[in-house]
Amino acid sequence: MRIGLSLGLSSPVVSVASFNPAVLPGTSATLLRWLDATNLTQGSGIVTAIDDKSANDVDPTINGSEEPTYTASEATLNNRPAWNCATGAARVIRYGTSHGITSTAFTIVLVGSADGPYVFAEANGNTFIYGQAGSGNKWGMRSGAGAIIASTQPATTPAVVAFVFNGASSKMYVSKKTSPHTDGSFSANDDLTGVNVFIGNGSSPSSGGAQNGKMTHFLIYSGAMSEADVGYLLDGFGTESGITIAA
Repeated sequence: MRIGLSLGLSSPVVSVASFNPAVLPGTSATLLRWLDATNLTQGSGIVTAIDDKSANDVDPTINGSEEPTYTASEATLNNRPAWNCATGAARVIRYGTSHGITSTAFTIVLVGSADGPYVFAEANGNTFIYGQAGSGNKWGMRSGAGAIIASTQPATTPAVVAFVFNGASSKMYVSKKTSPHTDGSFSANDDLTGVNVFIGNGSSPSSGGAQNGKMTHFLIYSGAMSEADVGYLLDGFGTESGITIAA
């Protein structure tokens, strides 16, 4: 089976078997970190470590009191393994300042669901991603100036989501390869160089606000990813995880 149609386009048709998030068809972004639920250490349903699958091999920190839970076969994600930074405990994956982001242009891609305020956040509390933008538990992203780009899709439904941070040109794709969510008031987001970042909870993990959703992948890229490269990732992860991707 192949993703896409051969219509004489300049980009090649990529087979599912050859899907590789580390090698994008274009050159719009470079993989910095890649957390994959098939590449972690767990015992009795508790995640104690996750190995970075990117070539940089920079593993996050998981403290003993903040360990995510683990599901070996998550039915909503094509029976793939998943982790969950669940509500009710300060479960958080810490990258500290070792996330690799060195400019205001970067892209976050995740596969999974969320039902809580924080999915990715930086310690200054200015730039973050969450699954509860306003009411109705929608996906959202926030800039340093406080502007929000919100989706219409419930974050409680598993999705492949790409958050492209690039100042006023920022956009969000939720299981759809075109017509991303945007907001003209979304201005400068923080340069995260030297700033602590967290996955699965906020800047004050002990205060709660956990992700509370199953996740199979979390990737960080440098650069504002092009729509073509976003489409490649959505197609590949959608096929892998049983998530329908719209054109």
